[in-house]
Amino acid sequence: MSLSRSIPTLLLLLSLGCATSQQSAPPALDCVRDPGSVALDMWDAVIEGYEAADEEKPPASDSIVFIGSSSIWFWDTLSEDMTPLPSLNRGFGGSVIVQSTHYVDRIVLPYEPSAVVLYAGDNDIALGSNSDCAALDFDDFVKRIHADAPQTPIYFISIKPLSLI
Repeated sequence: MSLSRSIPTLLLLLSLGCATSQQSAPPALDCVRDPGSVALDMWDAVIEGYEAADEEKPPASDSIVFIGSSSIWFWDTLSEDMTPLPSLNRGFGGSVIVQSTHYVDRIVLPYEPSAVVLYAGDNDIALGSNSDCAALDFDDFVKRIHADAPQTPIYFISIKPLSLI
């Protein structure tokens, strides 16, 4: 079989394998974290600051909302970098994925975003989670947004290599 014919066949087999694996139940995972390390409401002051700023000067609806940890929070040139697309920075500190999910009702859904971009996960790993648990937390994040805004695209920015954390 020629290479040009084998590549589509390989892609078809891979896609069938993915579809099949999605139908089976995922194995039980032991997603253990230090219970004191992930307080869901620890970023309330930052979130309240966003809400106060929104009351004073409401952001444009239909923006792309960027949410997540300090890599988003400290992205000072986000609006300029995304031009001409309207964007909104709603990052907060050293957050983990479950905290982003916790604040979705306050700093994502009210904006009726055209898309959501999440950067989180490296803090999850640093706190002892594993990649499977982080993936499940991301799945919960997606489900939470899609429960109210099912057509909203959600993008995940890949985390930095562990050596950079």
